[in-house]
Amino acid sequence: MRSFPKVSELGKMGEQKCVLLSVASYAFMEQCAARLAPLNLTLSRSLALAYIDTHPGCDQTSLGKAMGMNRGSTMQLVDNLEKTGFVRRDAGPDRRSNALHLTADGRRALGKALKVDEAILNSVLAGLSDRDWKVIFKLIRVIFDAAREESAPEATAAR
Repeated sequence: MRSFPKVSELGKMGEQKCVLLSVASYAFMEQCAARLAPLNLTLSRSLALAYIDTHPGCDQTSLGKAMGMNRGSTMQLVDNLEKTGFVRRDAGPDRRSNALHLTADGRRALGKALKVDEAILNSVLAGLSDRDWKVIFKLIRVIFDAAREESAPEATAAR
């Protein structure tokens, strides 16, 4: 795992809210990646398994849209999930599409991925209270809503 900058030694940049959020986000992503790797998973693979579990029989196009990925990246993701034995492709509703389903191994992998959250909460983030989490979730929703608003087609056209 990579080391992170000592924010306290970054001068004015270490006081920047965006810098702090970025470093914290990267540190958290590293924790997730390190705990998912032994399961032959990445965060993207885990999210894809969760989507397919929730939408059995979905096609690659709907998976890609949900994941915010382009077509080529989605195909590569599904190829990797199929190679690991976590997903199978069945015939879709038309000749050009596949219906995606989790295999038994895929369901087990998803279950283990869901436990990664608990492991991180019990170690790295153990000091956070329920009140802290309410504030964090509120902040995350504000960030997501603002980002969604910024990326809306009419907002992009207005710039």
